[in-house]
This record gives sequence, structure tokens and C-alpha cells, in this order.
Amino acid sequence: MKTSTCSSVSYRRNWKMCDLNGNQNSEAELVQEHGCFSSNISSWSRKLVGICAGHICPEGSKCVLKGDVITCEIAYCIGKPRVVENAVLDEPFGLSRDLGHGMMYKCADGIQMSGKPFAVCRNSGIWTSLFVCGEGYIVSTFKTTGQSTVFEGYTPGLGVDGLKEPNNMFHTQAELEPYWWVDLGHVYKIQKVISTNRINCDGCGNRLRKMLIHVGDTSNMELCGQFISPAVKVQVIVTQCTTLPEGQLVKLTSVNIALQFFHLAEVEVYGFLV
Repeated sequence: MKTSTCSSVSYRRNWKMCDLNGNQNSEAELVQEHGCFSSNISSWSRKLVGICAGHICPEGSKCVLKGDVITCEIAYCIGKPRVVENAVLDEPFGLSRDLGHGMMYKCADGIQMSGKPFAVCRNSGIWTSLFVCGEGYIVSTFKTTGQSTVFEGYTPGLGVDGLKEPNNMFHTQAELEPYWWVDLGHVYKIQKVISTNRINCDGCGNRLRKMLIHVGDTSNMELCGQFISPAVKVQVIVTQCTTLPEGQLVKLTSVNIALQFFHLAEVEVYGFLV
């Protein structure tokens, strides 16, 4: 009775479980279940909630009395999770919006899933999906780029121009931790990053020994994955982002114990628009 959209309470006798039901709408089809009993809140006395009886808290929040002051606090996630195409809810009792709870999903028609099969209602009241269905698409080509330093005109844009020729690459000066980044223009859920290590120079391919890939924004970056082991001249490095981090920036950092150059012929970022 303290939440704006709560309409009834149901008790599932066989499951020993209670449901708080939101307002009915055209999307909801009521089904009478054996052993399930419901009570409509409109038939209850508003005196049960005292001073909160006349609250006007917005959807997703509840009325809370703190001392003599009424406030509205986050109570549940509103709407449906923003899950990707081909995702199907896989819960026997339908969608639950409880804070801190995850709802299980599956991919339709045998499509392969990446990540964990859950959409989680965060304590902030915001849904977060932890999976994608199917293969993401390249979101990095011809996007804005940058790098820590530039060596002899090998600019950062050469890393996302679609060309994988031996001498077509971004190239930094020798540094301990040179880096390269791409601004995708929008926030994406990143599925994987494919790096092509091609350079027309004998002995240059193994310069890359440890590479970290981060996803996020200018204030917060999450690790997507890493490459460890000396690379070879024409190696294609596929880094899967198992946690599907979200962000607009993707940053590649070469970590060295001595000054070293950082160069890749092409970087392809695959993801889904959030």
C-alpha cells in the first residue's frame, strides 16, 4: 500500500510464496491458478499505512516515514529489462522486479548466448543485463581514436580503417605502457575485441607481450580481458569480454618491463548498442 503501482497480493499455497502484483494493463493476462489466493489492495483500509496513506511516490519507489518526514525510496525496478534481441524470459512465475534479484533468460531458436543468462535489478533501481544472444557487430570502424604517442606518422586512425596490410597500422613511441583507444560514439555492451598483429618487420611481431583491454568512460574503466605471451608477426588475437562491460571507450594498453613500441594493423570491436 506504500507503493504507487501495487494493486494486489497473492499467496501460492503449494509454493508457500507471496507475490506483490503491479497495476493491471493490456499486456497482462490474468490466469487463475489452483491453490493461489489473491486480495485486492483497494479493499483494504488505508489506515494500515498511517501517514503514508496519501503518498504520491512515483513508480518504482515506496513511501517511507523517517521521523516526522515522509520520503520516497527506491523499491523496485520499473518496466522491463533492456535485453537484447532474441532473448526470452525463462522464469516460471514471470518477471520479478525485486531489488538485487536476477531474472533468468535464454536465447530463442538455439542462438548461442555469451555472458551470464541474467538481467539484474540493481539496488539503484536500474536493470542491467549480463548476456547477449548471437554474434555482435563491428562498432569501431572509422570511429574517433587516440594514442599515447605517435611514431613517424602512424596515426591512431589507421587502427580502425578496415585495412590489415603489413604497413598500415597505428604505432606509438617506445614506452613502458603505451596505449591506444577508440571512442565508439555511443555506449555499447562489448562482446569481443579482435586485434590483428601484422607488420612488415622481421622480429617486430613479438614486441607485444602483455596487452590489457578496458571498456568504459573517462572516469571508470572495466577490464574486458588480456593477452599474455609474446605475439607473432601475423597473429590475430581474439579477446572475449566474458562480463560484457558497457562503455563508449575501448582502451588497449601494452604493458612492458622495458621501453617498447606498440603497434597493431587493425582493431575490431564487436558489441551491441545499449
